[in-house]
Amino acid sequence: MKKFLVVIVVIVVAAVTPTLTLAQINSNVVIGNGLYYNANNDQGTYRYCYLDILPVKISESAALGLFALGSQNSGMFEGNYKEKSHQYGGGLVLGLEPQYLLYNADIYIDFHLGYMYSQKDGEDNKGWNNKQEDHFLYFSTYAHIDNEFKYWFYRHKLFVSAQYSFNSQEESFWEDNPIDGQIWDMSTLQVRFEESVYRAQVGSWTLTPKILMGYSYQLGDNSSYVEPGIGLDIFIKYYQNLLELHYQRKMSIEEDGHSYHMLGVSLNLVPLFKSMGRK
Repeated sequence: MKKFLVVIVVIVVAAVTPTLTLAQINSNVVIGNGLYYNANNDQGTYRYCYLDILPVKISESAALGLFALGSQNSGMFEGNYKEKSHQYGGGLVLGLEPQYLLYNADIYIDFHLGYMYSQKDGEDNKGWNNKQEDHFLYFSTYAHIDNEFKYWFYRHKLFVSAQYSFNSQEESFWEDNPIDGQIWDMSTLQVRFEESVYRAQVGSWTLTPKILMGYSYQLGDNSSYVEPGIGLDIFIKYYQNLLELHYQRKMSIEEDGHSYHMLGVSLNLVPLFKSMGRK
C-alpha cells in the first residue's frame, strides 16, 4: 500500500510541474477507479494511475519519454475468498503523430516498453492464505484516428497490452504453517477497441458517447473473456480527453467461466492544467 501511494505522489507531482512545458506530442496523467460484480457473490474494486511524459522531441511528429503505472485491486470471491493485489512499474514511451499516413485523418500512436512488479495476497475463511510476487516484461501500444467526419463516428481507438512474467515467488500457509503451493502464471494479453458514435458540442465542452469491445486472456488458467460495453468521453475546449466513463460486460468464453459487470471512471489531469494555464 505504501509503495502504491508513493507512485501516486510521484505522478501527481510530475503532473503539476512540467505539464505546460512538455512537447506537443500527447502527454497524459490519468487517475481512475472502478468496480466489478456478478451474481455469484464475486465483487471488488480497483484503482490506478499512470503517467506518460514525453519531453524529448525527436522530430515534428515524434517524441520520446517515460511512463509510470500503478494499480491496486481488492475483491471477494464466492463469499469466502479475499484477494488484494498491487502492481507498479515504468519504462520508455515513444509517441508518434504521422502526418501523411492516411489522407484527411489525424493519427496518434504510442508504444510503451518497460518493467512491472506485482504482489498478490489471498486468504479464505478456513485458514489458508497465499502470497505471490511477480516480475514482468510489459509492452503496450495505443492508437487513435480522427477522420474527416465532423460529428458521426469521427474517432477510432485501439489499445493492446501484454505482460510476460519472467520471475515469480510464492508462499502458502495453512493456519500459519508453511505448505507447498503452486505459482500462478500472471501473464496476460488485453485488447480494446473504441468507436466514437457522435460528437456533441456544449459550450466549451465536447461530449462523445462511444461503443467498446474488448478481449482479455489470462495464461494462468488459460481463460479468455470478451468485453462489450458503452462509454462517454468528455473533452474540455480542444484538448485531449478529460473525463471517461464506461460500463462493460466481461463474459467468459468458457462454459463454466464467470462473467462480470464492470463500471469505471478516469480523469486526465493534463487537459485540466492546460485549460487553467490558458485562461
